[in-house]
Amino acid sequence: MFPSDVKDKLKACFSSQEWRLNNLYYIIDREGKKVLFKCRPQQKMLFDDMKDFNIILKARQLGFSTAICIYILDSCLFKSNVRAAIITHTREDSQFLFRDKIKFAYNSLPAMIKKQVQADTNTSSVVYFSNNSNIRVGTSMRSSTLNILHVSELGKISVKYPEKAREIKTGAFNAIHDGQKVFVESTAEGKVGLFYELCKAAENNTLGNNVKMFFFPWHDNPDYRLSNAKLNLTDSEREYFDRLKTVKELGLTMPQKYWYVNKWRKQRLGGGDSMHQEYPSYPEEAFEIPIVGAYFGKEIAKLYDEGRITSFSHEPSVPVNTFWDIGYNDTTAIWFHQRIGLEDRFIDYYEQNGEVLAHYVKMLTNKPYVYGGHFLPHDIKVHDISRPDRKSRLEVLAELGLRNLYVVPKAKDLSNSVEMIREVLPSCWFEKEKCADGLSALENYRKTWSDALDRFTKPFHNWASNGTDAFRMFATGYIPELKKSKGRERQNWKTV
Repeated sequence: MFPSDVKDKLKACFSSQEWRLNNLYYIIDREGKKVLFKCRPQQKMLFDDMKDFNIILKARQLGFSTAICIYILDSCLFKSNVRAAIITHTREDSQFLFRDKIKFAYNSLPAMIKKQVQADTNTSSVVYFSNNSNIRVGTSMRSSTLNILHVSELGKISVKYPEKAREIKTGAFNAIHDGQKVFVESTAEGKVGLFYELCKAAENNTLGNNVKMFFFPWHDNPDYRLSNAKLNLTDSEREYFDRLKTVKELGLTMPQKYWYVNKWRKQRLGGGDSMHQEYPSYPEEAFEIPIVGAYFGKEIAKLYDEGRITSFSHEPSVPVNTFWDIGYNDTTAIWFHQRIGLEDRFIDYYEQNGEVLAHYVKMLTNKPYVYGGHFLPHDIKVHDISRPDRKSRLEVLAELGLRNLYVVPKAKDLSNSVEMIREVLPSCWFEKEKCADGLSALENYRKTWSDALDRFTKPFHNWASNGTDAFRMFATGYIPELKKSKGRERQNWKTV
C-alpha cells in the first residue's frame, strides 16, 4: 500500500492528461528504439490550443500522427464509452498506425493499468476496451457516433481518392457531434481537394469559432539544423532566404539554412522538387507545389518562376480573341487573349453556369475590348433539339451579333492536345488577378488514380476541365499571322 501523500500525488498525476501523455506511453523512435513518448513543443501547442475541429498543415516528420494516436489511446483508456476512429491514406498506413502506435503503446503500459482497463487487440483494425471504449482504423469510416476522429494525410487522400475524400466529408465528419474532437493533419498536395478547401476556409474564418488551423513549418523543429556544414549557397538559394526575411520577416540561422539547402539539393535530384510541399516555410508556400497527377504542373510552376503570371493591362489598340468551352446547363468558360509581338497574353477569364448564350454575349459587350476572333468547340455546330427552331448554338451566337466565329475541330487524340497545351504555355503571359480562376483550372487539371494499375490514367473530369477545355481551343485552334505566313493555315470553319 502507498502512503496517503503518495496516493494523493499519484491521483493528481493520473487525473492530468498532460502528465499521462508524457509519462505513460512508449513508442518506437526513428532509430528503432523503444522510448518514452514526450510531447514536442509543436504537439504541446496543439493539445493546449486545440478546438473541436483542428486542421494541421505541417512539415514532414514532426510526429503528429504518433502524438494524436497516443492522445486517442489515452482518452479511451481513462474515459468510458469513447468511440474513436483513425482514417489513413492506405490500408498499409492503417495497419502500421494500429500495430506500431496503438497496440505497441498499450502493450507497453504498466501492468496495473492494463489490468484496470483490459483490451482485445486480436483484430487488425479495431481494439475494444473493457470500459466500453474502442478505436477503429481504416481508409474510410461511417458511424452514427464518434467522439474522436483523426484523419491522417487528407491531402493525399483528396488527390488520389476524391471519392474517399467526399465520403470522409459527408460520412465521418457528420458522425462527429459538437463538443467532440476532430484532427485533420497532412502535408499539402497542391491547390486542390478537401484538405486545401478546409485550410482556405479556416484561414478565411468561414468555419466557425470551434475550428482552428495550425501551421507547423520545418524551421520550428530543433532537429532541423546542420551546425558543422560549410556549404556555398547559390544565388537562387540566397535569394530565397532573403525573400523569407524581407517578405515573411523570417530570419533563419546559418545552421538552419545549411540544413534546408542540404535537404533541398537532394529533393532536386532527378528533376523533382517537393521541398515546399514537404518542408514549407510558410502556409502559402505549402500549396505552391505542382499537384500530383497534374498535366501542367511543371509548366505552370515555370511560369511563376519566370514572372509570366503578373499584373499588366490590356493593350486597347490590339484585338482581343476569345476561346470558349460551352455548356448549356453546365459551366461555360471563356479566355480573353491578345497577341502582342511574339507574346500570347491572357488578359481576362470568365466562367459561369446555368446561363443562356445571350448572357455571355452581353458580358462580352460590356467589357472594354475590341474583339478579333471567337474560337468555339466543335459541338457548337450541333443543332439544339431543345429549341423549337432547332438552331445550333453557333447560329444563335451569330444572330446575337458575334462576328468572326471560328469552330475548332475536334481533337483526334486527347494526349496530342495535352502536348499542344504544353507547347504553347511557355510563350504565354497571364494577368494574375483577372485570370486567377482560369489558372487554377489549368493547375488542377489532372489524371485519375487507378489502384488496379497503381498509376494515374485518364483525365479526372471535374470543375478544372472547363477552363482547361477552353484553353485547349487556343492551343489547337489559334494560329498567329506569323505562323500562317509560313504555311500553317487554320483549319476552322468561320462565319461572319
